[in-house]
Amino acid sequence: MTIRSLLRIVPVIVCLGCLWATTAWSAEISVAAASDLNFAFKEIVAEFEKKTGNTVKLSLGSSGNFYAQLSNGAPFDLYFSADIGYPKKLDEAGLAEPGTLYLYAVGRIVVWTPKGSPIDAGSLGFKALQHPSVKKIAIANPKHAPYGRAAVAAMEHFKVYEAVKDKLVLGENISQTAQFVQTGGADIGIIALSLAVAPVMKETGTYWEVPLESYPRLEQGAVIMKAAKDKKAASAFLDFVKSSEGAAVFKRYGFFLPEQSARHRADHDECTNLSSSLAAVVSAMAKPGMKVNALAARGPMTALAPGAARFDITLHPTDRVQLLNKPAENPEPFAGLVPISVPRAGVYRISVSTHLWLEVFDGDARLQRVRLEPRLHCGTVQKSIGFELKPGKTYWLQLSGNKSPEVHAIITSD
Repeated sequence: MTIRSLLRIVPVIVCLGCLWATTAWSAEISVAAASDLNFAFKEIVAEFEKKTGNTVKLSLGSSGNFYAQLSNGAPFDLYFSADIGYPKKLDEAGLAEPGTLYLYAVGRIVVWTPKGSPIDAGSLGFKALQHPSVKKIAIANPKHAPYGRAAVAAMEHFKVYEAVKDKLVLGENISQTAQFVQTGGADIGIIALSLAVAPVMKETGTYWEVPLESYPRLEQGAVIMKAAKDKKAASAFLDFVKSSEGAAVFKRYGFFLPEQSARHRADHDECTNLSSSLAAVVSAMAKPGMKVNALAARGPMTALAPGAARFDITLHPTDRVQLLNKPAENPEPFAGLVPISVPRAGVYRISVSTHLWLEVFDGDARLQRVRLEPRLHCGTVQKSIGFELKPGKTYWLQLSGNKSPEVHAIITSD
């Protein structure tokens, strides 16, 4: 064989070797994922690629639209839906790899408003949708987006749907819905908590978490498709999602984890593995406290101070209380005012035993709430909110919209 012949062969051998090395050690998988996973999955994908050398081609969109595409043979290897019902249907139709259906998370919804908005969703709750300044309300399209269906169910639960349905602006998916309200295309929106807690959204707006009992549980499911090109790589990605690393990302973005899906809200993860200070709040709320009569009007009274003990506060009929700022919607009959003071400057957590309206005033000026993590909701503690307070002042704690004349409260330094 001549040298010229060898030169023709060698490059071919080298290229074949390169091709073998690429296919032997890495693979590309295609993932269709619900858009509420936008921020969480970008973290999970990046870490998975770093650890395995595999590549993930991630497509985000509406769960319903992806289901329709997959039913018609769309070439995705894995499907992560915001509604486990869609992958169940694919499994039943024989389009999914048997035994791979998996409940990976439980989603939550919030009412979100941009910073600078005249709407205080934290005080108004779902009645914020009926604020005079609201012209457009963004929700995901309920025809094919599970978060849109949850939004409609919650509006019906709170009996505001008929009043606001003509103001609804429908996003193709929940990410587009968030974009509408974030960019001014809508005045307020009902979006996924997983988007609201992402840094870019936290910096530009505030939110109020919609009570879980007001909408169907958003159980989110995944499946590997039977037509997946590389089932081994697809399985490795699903296993990574199931791992402690994947679970940590989901928790950080406000999802409940699979083992919590059937339990009552008070038993969810936000109520386990608490810091010692938060565990003390939950424990103290279950014990008898010091009796306090909330004033029907402002007047002399010893100010409550932060501590580990519970205050048992007696409220008054709302029509006898001179509220400093009456909420737009305050249907429950009991309210009260309590003075509070603090020994040093800092953020103070005020926790109460029932889901009522809770505000703090400096004179007649209402203080801004401070977002605390976790937003505690643990059986004996139904609401827990932070306020930045200074020593040398008497603030007024306004409690209103309570069903009964008694509420338990604890004030702690956070």
